[in-house]
Amino acid sequence: MADQCEIAHSTVRKHIKDLESAGYLTIHPRKTELGHASNIYKLQLPPKPPVSSDDAPMPPNSIGVCRHIAHPYAVR
Repeated sequence: MADQCEIAHSTVRKHIKDLESAGYLTIHPRKTELGHASNIYKLQLPPKPPVSSDDAPMPPNSIGVCRHIAHPYAVR
């Protein structure tokens, strides 16, 4: 994970500890049949808030761009 994010291994361990402390991550230690230690990590995300009647869902084909606002580099 550290190599993929281009950060130090100690930074990854710190972030994992912070996520566990905040309640977002549960760590289950385990040992393999050969006695090697490893962990299972379970991500605990909060439930999604209910959608209010004022919130219109995004259409499935949306790219997240307002069509009525011109792009600054658009050719006219």
